[in-house]
Amino acid sequence: MVKETLAELGVDSGRIVVEDKGALDCTLRARVQAACLRASGDAIDWSVL
Repeated sequence: MVKETLAELGVDSGRIVVEDKGALDCTLRARVQAACLRASGDAIDWSVL
């Protein structure tokens, strides 16, 4: 799920640490999206998600 989400966002490099304790796929996807968007420093365009 993490690799798929990163690919959809166009992230091809970086350090990703995931500590999964059984989160649903939709929750994990949302967390990865939010983390990447926050880390990018760009304005967030929620319409692309």
